[in-house]
Amino acid sequence: MCEQLEIPGESRRWVLKRHRILGKGSFGCATLYEEVDAPGRFVVVKDINMQTMKKNEEVKSFEMEVEILRRSRGHPNIVHFLDYYHDGAFMIYIVMEYCAGGDLGQLEEQMQYRASHQPERFVASILIQMLAGLYYLHVDQHTLHRDIKPQNVFLCSDGALRIGDFGVSTVLDQYGARAKAVCGSPFYMAPELCEERAYDSKADLWSLGVMMYELMALERPFNAVSVPALTRQITRGVFNPIPRDLPYSAPLVEMVESFLQTSPAARPTLRRVLRSAYVRSHLDCVPPSCLASTHYAQLFGEELLQEVVRSPEAAPTATCIATTAGSSNTACLQAVPREQGKKDRGDYASGSHAHKEVNELEMWLESNGAAADALPNPEPSRLESMSNKSQIPRRLREMR
Repeated sequence: MCEQLEIPGESRRWVLKRHRILGKGSFGCATLYEEVDAPGRFVVVKDINMQTMKKNEEVKSFEMEVEILRRSRGHPNIVHFLDYYHDGAFMIYIVMEYCAGGDLGQLEEQMQYRASHQPERFVASILIQMLAGLYYLHVDQHTLHRDIKPQNVFLCSDGALRIGDFGVSTVLDQYGARAKAVCGSPFYMAPELCEERAYDSKADLWSLGVMMYELMALERPFNAVSVPALTRQITRGVFNPIPRDLPYSAPLVEMVESFLQTSPAARPTLRRVLRSAYVRSHLDCVPPSCLASTHYAQLFGEELLQEVVRSPEAAPTATCIATTAGSSNTACLQAVPREQGKKDRGDYASGSHAHKEVNELEMWLESNGAAADALPNPEPSRLESMSNKSQIPRRLREMR
């Protein structure tokens, strides 16, 4: 592979030096590059080979992803789109910012390995930034992300969070409209999608609930080794409550668990959550780069944000500080060790075992190891051997 790449983008010409591949998908890969004329400044280039897109729907999904990124320029919690180039034939290049902290999934793996938890200030920062980003997508852009999960949430060195990977997102005609296509990652899929019912922005809130539960408890609320079993767990909505001996307050735990109501109507609205006392009292956990944006001023009011900025606690004291952009993700965990006598490493082993049990299902569901490609073509023989086929979403059953 060529070590240098030149892209005559729409806004400028990019001369880049290749460092490493960050991830691969069905249609291309994301690669880390360094600007030749500005050493130490890194970007991510997503290259797409249009020849690999055999269906018109795949082309439309890609075009929609680019359009969402374009329209979301400037929001502090959406991955920053920098440039675009089509070579006139089959290759398309999207230049995006590089988030030095890696993705939230990588951070969780480190937490699980160390059997330790992030402090509440960090978790609150993640939650508030996710809420702000989703509110912007849902209300301002009429967009459903439809694949909220740790691997699609990226961390910057100052603690800011970016929502990325809009490959299965959809833009609705108006706020409050509903969608029908079944898509997303199975472990984070809302009950209404599992049952193939129409859904709205509350489906993203469910996925956020699963993601936050996993960040706090270091395990998923719904785990299974077969698709029917996973679907049954999700549609029944029965999960173990977040342990109360973890270093998190009751209001935070109750808020996250409220996102996991099987009935969309029972889940709170984003507006209600953003106006809650918990969120407003924890704005000082959010990085100043986010609080200074006009989007946050519109959400919370300039007067409140000025008070937060003046507060002595208004600093990213519990954020994930990453190493240099050129290195692999080795985020500095400001972790809270498990209290001795309550949950030691041995107790955590059972949780780790649960994660290992789902590996077979994950490998089967994910295409060529690409986490972004949810619900790919399963092996027909595996499907035929499963019981309760009615529990499998039609889209999965028909993929033969």
